[in-house]
Amino acid sequence: MVAGLGATAVMTLVQAGLQRMTGAGDSAGSSDRSETGERPGAHLRRESHPAADEYARAHEDVPRRFDRDQNERSTHEEGEESSTVKLASIVSERVFRRELPETAKPAAGNLVHYGFGTTMGGAYGALAEVLPAVTAGQGLLYGVGLMLLADEAAVPAMGLSRSPRRRPASTHAYSLVSHVVYGLTCEMLRRPLRALLGRS
Repeated sequence: MVAGLGATAVMTLVQAGLQRMTGAGDSAGSSDRSETGERPGAHLRRESHPAADEYARAHEDVPRRFDRDQNERSTHEEGEESSTVKLASIVSERVFRRELPETAKPAAGNLVHYGFGTTMGGAYGALAEVLPAVTAGQGLLYGVGLMLLADEAAVPAMGLSRSPRRRPASTHAYSLVSHVVYGLTCEMLRRPLRALLGRS
């Protein structure tokens, strides 16, 4: 999940930057035209290479496919909400006695996601002080264990997702890679933070 969200953020920033650059070029067109009525360098765009054109056509829908894949991973099947949104809705109804508005569900789901990740990161740091074995594999073991306990056991048991047997292998693989990255990141952050706290 962490890796998927990071990748999505990068793709969003890249797309936004390209859109701004394209818009800026169009708005400045009236002042940058030559005597022939064309903007400088227009002939270069006309004289494109066939191989470049073919490559552009083959990859023009890559951002759309990337976004679609991310959306498919965040939901278990068509029309079904992600486990984080389901949990946020349950908390809103049982704790605050109000239904979670549709417009607030994405933000609430992200709050649950990052809140859980932050809590588990803190738990990792605390466990490492009393049980050094938890840092085995530079945090890799912790990440895999968290995936097995949370995604594969607790979340389905709470009715927030389908049974692991009903999920495709690609979903399990994506979850495994994401949690491995999460575990490694926890260890990368723990060491300098521990050294910093030790000096204070």
